[in-house]
Amino acid sequence: MTINRKICPAGLKNNPNKNLTAIKHITIHCTGNYSASATAKSHADYVYGGSGGAQTSWHYTIDGKEIWQHFEDSRSCWHAGDGTDGPGNTTSIALEICVNDKAAFKKACENAAWLTAGLLKKHGLGVDKIVQHNNWSGKNCPAELRSGAWGVTWAGFLEMVKKELAPVPVPAPSNTAPVAPSTPAPPAPAVGMYRVRKTWADAASQKGAFILLANAKKCADENPGFSVFDSKGAAVYSGKTSAPAVNNPSQPPSSSVPPASSSTPPSDVIKEGSLVTIKPGTKSYYPGGPKIPAWVISDFSHRVTQVTLNGKPVAKGGKACVLLGKKASKKTGKESAGVNTWVDKDSLKMA
Repeated sequence: MTINRKICPAGLKNNPNKNLTAIKHITIHCTGNYSASATAKSHADYVYGGSGGAQTSWHYTIDGKEIWQHFEDSRSCWHAGDGTDGPGNTTSIALEICVNDKAAFKKACENAAWLTAGLLKKHGLGVDKIVQHNNWSGKNCPAELRSGAWGVTWAGFLEMVKKELAPVPVPAPSNTAPVAPSTPAPPAPAVGMYRVRKTWADAASQKGAFILLANAKKCADENPGFSVFDSKGAAVYSGKTSAPAVNNPSQPPSSSVPPASSSTPPSDVIKEGSLVTIKPGTKSYYPGGPKIPAWVISDFSHRVTQVTLNGKPVAKGGKACVLLGKKASKKTGKESAGVNTWVDKDSLKMA
């Protein structure tokens, strides 16, 4: 299937404008909207338009024909009903299954199972990390799966996901001796994610997958005996009180990796942690992007929180971008919650 994208812009009331602290769960909802016009596309338009001013948002909507994505996997949404900083809102990716067409509900569930399986593989999670909205707030959601009244039960949905995860058997060629099937390799972790585990091989012990190494280190420090591993299985950090990390046996030990250059980057190079200002006269965050309010440029400097996403540079409107997080008053220097938006790097200068 194709995942259609209509990513919610920054600055709307339904956008928390911050990253997930970790990706630990996939949360399943049903929309509860039974109107025939309440398709995945119409929900995409609703979220993109600000959810009618409500603090309500989620990552994907699925119906019997389409899948629409509203937020990047790494971004926080308000969907779990467990508070602004509750674990449902800050550590899970949210999927809404449409209930606009009862006859197409099974197909919508199959499409959602396909997407869920892909997200589990992408983020290194197991089927046990799929949860209902009910898990976070006690709400009767996903109602149709919980009751099974529309022909698909919760257990049935999980079986759909497992089917999507199962390797497809390859038949032996005709007129030849049968070939023993090879054991499928485990799915590769998402590029650029840092995982906190006891050992690389012990995937069941995983505490979370993090985009920022600093967040992964913090998690390892809070869990004695755990270490941080990169996407290739190499240990990059051991918690303050943990035992020495065990690298992925299939990878060379970290000591064989050439040391990073000891040279100091030029002071005018914009990197993670840099304090920057937006150049006067800049009209939008990036070509074709949202307009920048005048006070964002005149009154504040901004802290760079990310220069890549999943280990890759980010381009918007054809321009290389960095993510601006906290803002700092030019008068007092005090930092506070900022724009949390990707901004054209060429429109920035060091503060």
